Amino acid sequence: MGKHFFHLVIGLSLCIVAFLFSARVIMNLDLTEPVETLRRMVWPHRTQTLSPMKSSDIMGRLHELFLSFDMDSSDWRSSLFLEDSTIEIIASIPRGKPLEWIVWNFFEITRKIPYHIEDCITQKGEAADCRLRISHNSPRRKKPDVIVTITRSRKFFPNSAKMALLIEQFEFHADKPTALLLSFPHPLTIAIVPLDDRASWTAQMVDDHNKEIVIQLPLEPTTHIPAKYRGATIMVHHSESSITGACTEGARRIPNFAGYCSLMGSRALADTRVVRLILSVVKKRKGYFIETETFRKSTVQAQAEALGVPYLRVRRTIDHGQTVEEITADIRHCIVVARKRGTLLATTRLSPALIQALSSALPLFKDNGVTLVHVSEIVPHP
Repeated sequence: MGKHFFHLVIGLSLCIVAFLFSARVIMNLDLTEPVETLRRMVWPHRTQTLSPMKSSDIMGRLHELFLSFDMDSSDWRSSLFLEDSTIEIIASIPRGKPLEWIVWNFFEITRKIPYHIEDCITQKGEAADCRLRISHNSPRRKKPDVIVTITRSRKFFPNSAKMALLIEQFEFHADKPTALLLSFPHPLTIAIVPLDDRASWTAQMVDDHNKEIVIQLPLEPTTHIPAKYRGATIMVHHSESSITGACTEGARRIPNFAGYCSLMGSRALADTRVVRLILSVVKKRKGYFIETETFRKSTVQAQAEALGVPYLRVRRTIDHGQTVEEITADIRHCIVVARKRGTLLATTRLSPALIQALSSALPLFKDNGVTLVHVSEIVPHP
């Protein structure tokens, strides 16, 4: 009886030791908090409201990294393989950043914890972009290796591209489209033609709604001049004082402006003297100049570079007279171009269809990593 009891005690002791050793070595359990540690080591992180993890916890660091990539719980999953005590994570990382930058971030999180990246293998021609093996530094204290398989998701990194939308020839009207434009929750740049002192009141309304303002100068075209702009259009035969005076008067009527932009101007913008006089005022006012239409004989870019004036040309024009569906299609195309180029300046005018299409297209901006910004944020400075 005593001999059998002794064997039973020895057997139970060995089982307990084996269990604790397996839990400690294979699963890396913190025995003071076994349930919580097991949950976060074996199961995927299901929410972003997990309790804080240890600074030396590789799983915690990876969790923080994934959150910084704007990933949610559905973008990664983890599994534990008891055969070789390996944790595998499959991470679907947004597009819009080079693979080298993503891998560099994984190297960075191991710098202040006792882990290192042992292998980094690119998977050319396969579903995965890259596979990383992360190992503990200590050979005596065995910790599970973590294998991260990097794939690319369909969504893009936020803020990986920027698009500015310039609303031309804006006039205040007490109607719904105007109210919706001013209350639009994302950055827009509004161009106001300084025809009279009513422009000051309009500019104040725009400024109160945190929209960027540019002064739109009517410039002589090769075709006819619309009747409403005849008295305010800068002509090539005007004197130096008349041209600079028109620019200065616009700044007086619209004081809170960020820059100037052109309206018409196929003839005026081909005249070096006129362009140089306008840009000299822009430089003095510390603004930028936007060429809203591209003309073959335009001298603006060359003069802006010579004078050191920030300058940008409109690349896309959205026809505000189209239907909501057509405008949405144009916006979608602009998003694609912005994503490829990094930045894009588009122009349009206010209409009920434009506001409706712009509001409905907001998810497209987010999904493609394109951020709406003010024009001043994408104008290159010399």
